[in-house]
Amino acid sequence: MIETKDPEELVKAQLEEWATTDAALAEKFKPEKVGSCWRWIVEKAREALHGQPGAIWHEQVFRWARDYFVDGEAEKDATATAKPKKRTARKATPAPAVKAETPSPAPALQQLDLFGGVG
Repeated sequence: MIETKDPEELVKAQLEEWATTDAALAEKFKPEKVGSCWRWIVEKAREALHGQPGAIWHEQVFRWARDYFVDGEAEKDATATAKPKKRTARKATPAPAVKAETPSPAPALQQLDLFGGVG
């Protein structure tokens, strides 16, 4: 019987295997960040597919996972979540003046009052 694993587990297993022979990956790989790595991979796939349905080869997914750690995307994610952006207050803008509606002279274009007839 074939055991099915969730994609994050497969990515983690592949990265752990590569880390045994890849010094750059071994230095920067953090197993606890595989979840954020997977979310980043999903975004990369959406960009690559331009939002259309499709598939990405597993080799590409594993390369993206390696790149996430080796190229510093993991550190970028950590600083992005650690430092929330400051919100600036918006200046109040006055509401535009609204013209009063004048009733239409054509009876067919007037609204029908359900309780009192045309009006």
